[in-house]
Amino acid sequence: MKSWKKIVTLITTVGMLIAPVNVNAQNNSDVSASNLQDLTVTGSTDEENLQEAGGYTIAGNGTNGIYINLQSQHYADYAATYPYAYTAVGCAWFAAARASEITGKWIINYDGQTWWNSGYANSGFFRGKTIQAKALACYSGHVAVVESVNGNNVTISEGGHTYYPNNGYCVIRNTTVSAVESGGFLGYVYLTPGSSSTDPSWSEWCDNVTETNACIYGKIDVGSRVQFTKAGVTITDAGHLNDIINQTVENTSVNYSYMQISYNVQTELGVTLLPGHTYAYQMLLIMEKKDTLVM
Repeated sequence: MKSWKKIVTLITTVGMLIAPVNVNAQNNSDVSASNLQDLTVTGSTDEENLQEAGGYTIAGNGTNGIYINLQSQHYADYAATYPYAYTAVGCAWFAAARASEITGKWIINYDGQTWWNSGYANSGFFRGKTIQAKALACYSGHVAVVESVNGNNVTISEGGHTYYPNNGYCVIRNTTVSAVESGGFLGYVYLTPGSSSTDPSWSEWCDNVTETNACIYGKIDVGSRVQFTKAGVTITDAGHLNDIINQTVENTSVNYSYMQISYNVQTELGVTLLPGHTYAYQMLLIMEKKDTLVM
């Protein structure tokens, strides 16, 4: 058997960007904060994202062998894109970041009720009423992560815990099955790694649109860990797609199951938008995927 690398090029559908004539009369943001992703090629730097972490250390770190580094780039990236990180209402942010760390896939920021109703299926997971690790414990007003189970003894991690403001409201702690399954408990979403589809899925959107500038985003989720080698974007006139205004391709070394690319149109691509004009943009990612060849 021989292992070889297959080069795969992924290209988004064409997104549209309209520069408003009067920015006060139009909000062109087409994505809520809960849909933002956590990895960028350009845009906010790693250092800026790490500042979002605020230097917090999770309370109870190391409990039953569970260690979580809130100051890692992974949590900093989630904090930079999701609201309420490190706050008393940050349980959904923490659960998404921790679930992503456990599974190695992109996890959307859902509250406990949404996880139980539809989020589990949207993310390719299963749900149930029997406790097991690793899983999300879902409540009508909360969500936590089940880290380990030993009989009636349970170790959970969670954000939004009001007893721990000096730890970004995040904690790893021991409890019991009966305590977990009380107080608005709905059920468990089981975090089975690799349970999502391997078919690539793209999403793209724009934000912070003014008469002359905008931020454009693209996110790819391939369902399994791959090596992304290049990323880029092409901007054209929406009425003349062959008229390229800017085309940028750059190297990247992200090794993960998902990746986000983002660009500030004016400062990073050197394009000043014309008020009232419509532009088209298309994202590109190139990845290496190991296949096995049977000889």
